[in-house]
Amino acid sequence: MSTKKDRIVTAFDVVKHRGLAFRQQDIAERMGASRPNVTAALNGDEKFLTDKFLRRFNAAFGNIFREEWLLTGEGSMLVEKDEMFVAEGNQAHYTYLLPMSAAGGSLTGFPTDGARLSDCEKVVSPIADVDFAITVYGDSMYPYYPSGSRILIKRIDPSMYIAWGNVFVLDTDNGVIVKEVQPSDDEEKIVCHSLNPSGKYKDFEINKEDVNGMYRVLACVTMK
Repeated sequence: MSTKKDRIVTAFDVVKHRGLAFRQQDIAERMGASRPNVTAALNGDEKFLTDKFLRRFNAAFGNIFREEWLLTGEGSMLVEKDEMFVAEGNQAHYTYLLPMSAAGGSLTGFPTDGARLSDCEKVVSPIADVDFAITVYGDSMYPYYPSGSRILIKRIDPSMYIAWGNVFVLDTDNGVIVKEVQPSDDEEKIVCHSLNPSGKYKDFEINKEDVNGMYRVLACVTMK
């Protein structure tokens, strides 16, 4: 059975990989708490890592975690799609689901010849300012982005700035992939890193000139 400290550290990893928070200060600001109190909670101090703290943490990130899991370790970690908008007063936004998948493995030749909005299903998004939603395929990004989940993405201009160490969808000449991106020793390339801890999936590089579009992953919604 995991401890409360194990679960809050795991939850912090999830919100970091989803681009929702990167520092303890980010969590403190989202929760309206002090940085020292958040640090103490993440370090497992029982005086601060209370059930109330865990509920506040979850609320600060849209209640994406199951409360039962956060409090007791029982059940699955993430709230599934159909549960995201049950609470009265939740504000829903909308985006378009691209009729293709982002491969959570190596490049496999998914179609990249574009999609018209008329071909796209309009879906609910828990956050605003999203360009598209796309479905994840494969398990190299598990457990943060499980196969079948939908990720909400926003296009960036990689010539201006790339937030290295974060997760992006890359529309390339050879396929559409979702990966954590890292800088390469070769300035003309990008390192693609998988999050699956098994070690099964190795890093690989792609040429920047082969990237037709780069989309920052803003959130992930797991599907039934």
